[in-house]
Amino acid sequence: MHGYLRKLEEAIIGLLAEFGIEGGRKPEYTGVWVGDVKIAAIGVKFNKARTRRGFVTSHGFALNVKIGVEQEGFQGIIPCGIAEYGVTSLEALTGLSLSVEEIGRRLVPHFCRVFGYDSSIASESLSS
Repeated sequence: MHGYLRKLEEAIIGLLAEFGIEGGRKPEYTGVWVGDVKIAAIGVKFNKARTRRGFVTSHGFALNVKIGVEQEGFQGIIPCGIAEYGVTSLEALTGLSLSVEEIGRRLVPHFCRVFGYDSSIASESLSS
């Protein structure tokens, strides 16, 4: 599980590098950070399998793309229960207004590289 989480972080860090942003990790926390602000949260959930022994897992991440995380309505949110650090977004760091879909397309090659997938197959499925 930890290896999977670190790979998700690495794919996001690769995407951020495209924009000249130095993303990184904080050893005590999961997610992607830019300095002392969090730009991506990552989570894992385990559910007991109903039809066989073992567990079913769900994995996901939330990459803050739009500037909304810095707006007043988000002041009371404590991301991932970490009160001492704030949050940021790709838009806040770059000044670019990119769509979530565009960021998703740009993330795919990084995901493929980190997880060892053929990016040409992923590109074909994205264009259809």
